[in-house]
Amino acid sequence: MEELTSVSVSAWVAVSAWVAVSAWVAVSAWVAVLTVFCSIAIEVVKIQVGSFAMSSNIMKSSGKTALRPEEYTIACICPLAIESAPLEALLDRTHLQTFWTGYNSYTLGEIGPHNVVVATMPETGNYKVASVAANLMNDFKSIEFGLLIGIGGGLPSEDDDIRLGDIVIGLPENDDCAVVQFDRGKSYPGDQFERTGFLNNPPRVLLRAVHQLRVRHGHGSSAISMILEQMIKKFPLMMDNGYTYPGRARDVLFRPDYAHEPGPTCARCDESYIVKRDSRPDHHPRIHYGIIGSSNMVIKDGMLREELKRQLRLQCVDMEAAGVADLQFLTIRGISDYADSHKNKEWQPYAAAVAAAYARDLLSMLPPVPQQNESVSQARSHLAGHGGKEIPKIEMKAEKIFHQSTFSSSGPMYF
Repeated sequence: MEELTSVSVSAWVAVSAWVAVSAWVAVSAWVAVLTVFCSIAIEVVKIQVGSFAMSSNIMKSSGKTALRPEEYTIACICPLAIESAPLEALLDRTHLQTFWTGYNSYTLGEIGPHNVVVATMPETGNYKVASVAANLMNDFKSIEFGLLIGIGGGLPSEDDDIRLGDIVIGLPENDDCAVVQFDRGKSYPGDQFERTGFLNNPPRVLLRAVHQLRVRHGHGSSAISMILEQMIKKFPLMMDNGYTYPGRARDVLFRPDYAHEPGPTCARCDESYIVKRDSRPDHHPRIHYGIIGSSNMVIKDGMLREELKRQLRLQCVDMEAAGVADLQFLTIRGISDYADSHKNKEWQPYAAAVAAAYARDLLSMLPPVPQQNESVSQARSHLAGHGGKEIPKIEMKAEKIFHQSTFSSSGPMYF
């Protein structure tokens, strides 16, 4: 009898313990679910409140030309302040300058018939620009398409006479994309590289506009130099900040196998290694059209530059174009260096200025386009499809979207 009682007590204790543990697990699970739900709800409220506050702040701006967020249709992303300065100077009218949403910094204005949003970045890189673009599209929901405007490294050759201060427009060639990310893919023996992902090309409305502008430039010189003259006349201090042509003598291309001698300039570099090129009759920037290579690393290697040119037929390299290519942006780059060890910052302001001048010229001739016409709005839907909802304003989310929607996980390539 005592043994039976002992077994009964043990069974009762075991059942009670199991019930207690099960209840504790259930309660913990519900607490975890509620915590996640509350976190999501808080983020949604933040986004809605931020959007409402942004709309209110814009409407309370200077009072002269304040517009609602939905009235802005063109996105212009300039990664560096040195790149955004000339574009802001070329606005026909500024609605609101240095406007913060808590995630991005914007300048609002207009060029021709378009209301534009100019966004800058705290840091460079494809992931960073993807985050900025995602937040911008949440803040301004009527964006039609975008322009990525700034500086890049030129890849000259006998066929492509690219020089400092020229402009490269990212356009597809044959079956290739307008932008290629060259630090992702598969590397094989013999320095062979295979791309594992392909990026979207700019929307057809922009490709048509570039074609029309290219035809117009074929009839005579472009309006770039005239636009820059008007900018300096309006903002003369920009001349002191280097936004004018540095001079033909400052454009020096060394052989790719010759490394830079120590020092901030090329004063100590051996001039016998300078590549001889024919002189141009003027200093007006030439406009080149072709493939732009993008990566998350700065290229300062002449031999690597030549290998990229040989394998991928690139005309320019940068660190942001791949981040917005799937959002159907057009990339406009002013050439500030030759992507070799002689790279310095002397040509950056002028290169940024010519890129901004081309963007202005392009937008000035482009008529307003109907909303939802092959625009960034479609790209927003594409990105949102990864989670079924609008893109949250969380940088890591943008990085994940950019990585998963564009490339495989084969890892970086090396030459």
